[in-house]
Amino acid sequence: MTDESTFKTVLGMCQIMLRQKSDDKISFLSGADIRLAVEDILALPTFAGVDKDRLIAELEERFTVYAPLHQTLGQNDDHMPWLPQKLGSLTWRYWDRYRLFLEDRLPGAAVESVDRVANDVLARLEDPDRSGMWDRRGLVMGHIQSGKTANFCGLICKAADAGYKVIIVLSGIHNSLRSQTQIRLDEGFLGFMSEPRAVGQNQTFKRAGVGLIDGLIHANAGTNRTERGDFSTQVADQFGIHPGGLPLIFVVKKNATVLKNLLGWIRSCADASDETSGRRFISNVPLLVVDDEADLASIDTRQQEFDEFGTPDLEHHPARINGLIRQILRSFEKVSYVGYTATPFANIFIHDRGHTRELGDDLFPRSFIVNIPPPSNYVGPARTFGISANDEAGLEETPSLPLVRVVTDHAESDALDEENGWMPPKLVRRTAHRPLYDGNDCIPPSLREAILAFVVTVAVRRLREPGPHHNSMLVHVVRYTNVQQLVAEQVGKALREIAQRLQNGDGDRTPSIVAELHDFWIRDFIPTNRQCQQLAGERAAPELPPGKRSARV
Repeated sequence: MTDESTFKTVLGMCQIMLRQKSDDKISFLSGADIRLAVEDILALPTFAGVDKDRLIAELEERFTVYAPLHQTLGQNDDHMPWLPQKLGSLTWRYWDRYRLFLEDRLPGAAVESVDRVANDVLARLEDPDRSGMWDRRGLVMGHIQSGKTANFCGLICKAADAGYKVIIVLSGIHNSLRSQTQIRLDEGFLGFMSEPRAVGQNQTFKRAGVGLIDGLIHANAGTNRTERGDFSTQVADQFGIHPGGLPLIFVVKKNATVLKNLLGWIRSCADASDETSGRRFISNVPLLVVDDEADLASIDTRQQEFDEFGTPDLEHHPARINGLIRQILRSFEKVSYVGYTATPFANIFIHDRGHTRELGDDLFPRSFIVNIPPPSNYVGPARTFGISANDEAGLEETPSLPLVRVVTDHAESDALDEENGWMPPKLVRRTAHRPLYDGNDCIPPSLREAILAFVVTVAVRRLREPGPHHNSMLVHVVRYTNVQQLVAEQVGKALREIAQRLQNGDGDRTPSIVAELHDFWIRDFIPTNRQCQQLAGERAAPELPPGKRSARV
């Protein structure tokens, strides 16, 4: 075996040993437990050359994290409990391979949390085999960047295993976010790269994610991973898959044209009608709608009128996106809708009696609300910026992390009426503003230093974690598209200059780019790391050897 494959073998053996030591899946193991397991495995002569420190660090990351139990509010009117009775008879093909996929990427407690939450949400939906017409509506709340996508991917896998046949993921309002969500579901559910040629066709394409674990489990896709991979009019006109066979997933924007295309395809497949209202729908094909960022665009922003008895205006015309989502839900006999958001206020304030004659109920989460607490290793706004103690609000003092850097070179002064500089507090010319630093078409030194920090961070991550990983940096300084374009060009130019100097040398420019990065590492990264470790009560991480640091950077 290669060194890397030997390391992964030993890592797997240690994980098995450590899982056997812990009966409580919510608790976490101590550093002493981990070191003892590593020493036991490395005592075998075959593994004598494996990096002990790296092994301990990997295992600590996976086993010293805990995930608190989630909380749920719910009501079971017209709901028939079903999952506990069927657990033994269901074959968890999609979920089992997704769990294996997660175990290689997340701490064990985080994987267990995804499993628990997905089971609970699925149980609160309806049994896909239940006959007749039913409709469940719920909401899942989670912190920003705390694993909501991993959670709803787990729910999708379990729902497909249970028998849900059509899955619609409503993903934001922009092509880029929709594409990112599709890629995540390619990796976590479909198991292949949903290229354009694969949509609606039975062709061979490249495996990805869970497909590399088990490529014999199949599902169909109605959208693809490209920026233009939404359910466009052209795709809708050519789409030939009929619902009810293999699980069929659509990842679509909350866009009126796209939702109309999807609704048109659904109506073309309708095979039954309601005798009272005359509406047509697809019968006996369970639908799961996952509304990502459910507070965005899905809410009816047109206020519905109610009389003194709380009876709604049945002729109310809601906002377009809200109306189209409700039409899609009304076009299936068996429906489950689950919204996911970190900011649930708009959703819980939807009127619980919102209803129209044509569209039925509004999207109020009448069936359940699930709150997922963040895992112990979560770093969000409260941890980054700190919280002041407040006895009345029941808030404990939380010290801030030393991660924020205040910049002063974005404008020529701090005055709110200042309009000169790269990005002054108030843009008088708004969309016509030109970001200039000291009269030059370039980014200010503080932003260049932020880019250098990103380069160093990616280099350190590559040293610590073999294999390709996604890395991104957000530069968010203005809301005007025209100005954003100019900023993007300046950032791109600065990044290209850094990359060219790293690849081709500095010429006569001093200091060298490697010296800049080295100075930034010593001046900022090392002291910041030490402060963070002190706040966490942990041992400071060792500095990288200068040779490795320079070579990889």
